[in-house]
Formats: sequence, structure tokens, C-alpha cells
Amino acid sequence: MTIRHITYHILHKEQNGEAKLELNPSPLTPNEAHHNFLETLTKAYRVRAGKGFGSFDSDEDNFPMPRFLNDYLGNDNFQRLTVRMMNTLLVKIQSQPFATGGKVFIAHYENQDSNYLLIAILADRVGFSAQNWEMLENEMLDIEHLKYAGRIDLTAWQANETRYISFLKGQGDVSVYFKEFLSCNDSLVAREETKKLVVLLEEFTREQGYELEQKTAFFNDIKSYLTDISNNGGSFNTEEFTNRVCPSNPQILQEKLSDLEHGVQDGFTPDKVSLKRLVTFVGKTRNWRLSFDRNAMSEGDITRENGKIIIHNPTPELLEAFNE
Repeated sequence: MTIRHITYHILHKEQNGEAKLELNPSPLTPNEAHHNFLETLTKAYRVRAGKGFGSFDSDEDNFPMPRFLNDYLGNDNFQRLTVRMMNTLLVKIQSQPFATGGKVFIAHYENQDSNYLLIAILADRVGFSAQNWEMLENEMLDIEHLKYAGRIDLTAWQANETRYISFLKGQGDVSVYFKEFLSCNDSLVAREETKKLVVLLEEFTREQGYELEQKTAFFNDIKSYLTDISNNGGSFNTEEFTNRVCPSNPQILQEKLSDLEHGVQDGFTPDKVSLKRLVTFVGKTRNWRLSFDRNAMSEGDITRENGKIIIHNPTPELLEAFNE
């Protein structure tokens, strides 16, 4: 990871209070401490569940982030960029009385040939240390309880990809102002998100080495759970989902589903048609169509031998075709 620019400003705001800015007069000069801080911050952001994803809204008058970034990338004036961003953040947070402020860190960094802009609002907390037989009390940044943060993949944006913004959705409507500050349009496509979830769950069971019976039980349970959510008009929540379907170690599944590049976002209603892929396999050619579920494999009705699929105990109707 290489830090191009990094700074922080202070957004003063208590619940139901007025917000005001305290601006840093110039960006920081990156050093080892800044690098270690950014490494810790990006890791905390990467593993947090409950992210939303999207792209810039086309209404740049009300959602001006792409305009700011185009100007910044044209003349490389990072200080001007961050001041413009903070003025927009100030406007957006005024509409949310229950939101609180903090130290707003903004970093432009490179990682694996891609450029990113990371924005995070951090609160202070009291910490203690023991040195030279003394107890010391200090204020420190509370990265562990990260609440408001977002990342813009500048490289993906410039390449005209469809999804390049991620942000922490938080609980309720409190964090909506932060999404608007990022100028993010996170219109949900339930079927696409459900398909993506199914693919990630398949990868997860392979990575964890699930046996056939364990995988069958796992996917049957997930399909039932998500179908109930869909029938009741509910929405997908990564943290609730992983705690429900993987109670022994939900964090490892959370990290899989919250991946910044390929993860799913919270808030969509599971698509029941797409959920069938969890338990049903379908294949067809011009001359035939075969469909079976995982239970057929677990119970030995369908097996694979030398690259062939064997159907055991076929129905009389299928056998009749060969008699003809």
C-alpha cells in the first residue's frame, strides 16, 4: 500500500445539535505511523459486515462528489478536494439530527495497481497502557467501532465499471446522509444480489471443505430461511444472516460476504427464483433436460461415475421410454 495523500478534519456534532467544521490547514506528510494507521483502518473496514455498494448519482448538483474528483484528478490539489468534501458533509449531516461527528480521515492510496479514496469518521475513546510500572490514560481513535466509512475505487470509476463505491450502511436511516455525501446511488437489484449471494455461498462451502451431506443441510437451511424473509417482505442483513446460518463461526462467513470487490450488500429482498440454485441443479441440451436437487445426491439417487451421471431407481415412466 502506498499513501498518495492523507489528512483529517474535525466535524463537531452532537445528537440534535448543530454541526460545525474545524479544518486542518494542510494535508499530513505520510510517515510510518500513517501507513500503519491506514493498514489498520482498511482492514477494519474490509471485514465489517453490512456494506452497501453502488455508483455515482447522475445529479451532480445535489451529489457533487464526481465533480470534485474530476477536478482533483485534473490538478492534484488534495487540500481543496477535502475542504469541498467537508463542506458537502456538513450540509448532508444537518438533515440527520441523530448523527454525530468525529475526526474525518480522508486518504488517497494505491494498492495492487488500483487507486482508492477512503473516508472514515472516527470517534475518540479512552485507552490505558502500562509502562515503567505506571498506568497511563490516553485518548485514542476508536477504529474497532467504525460506524461511518466509505471507499471509492477511483480506478474502477475511471474504467467505467458499474460498481465502484462501498459504504457502511449502519442501522436505520442515520447513515443515509453519509451515502448521500458520497454521492452514491445504491439502487438494489434483488435478483442479481441473490445470484451473487448463491455464488459466494458455494465458494464458501468449497473453501471450508464441506462434505456432501453437510453442504446439503447447510443449503437447505439457507433456502428455507431466505424464502421466509422473502415471503414476509423482509430484507437481507449480512450480520443477522451469518449469525443464523453459521453460528459456530459467523465472522469467517461475514468476511466472505462483505468482500469489497465481490460482496453482497444489505437491504435486498431475496429473489425466490434465484434461491432455487442453492438446492437444485439443472442441465440441458437440444435433446434432453435434467433437473435434480441436493437431496437426490445425498440419498444416492443420483451419482457420478467416470464423468457420467447415473440415475438410480428411475421412475417407470422413464424406463418405459427404452421399452419403446
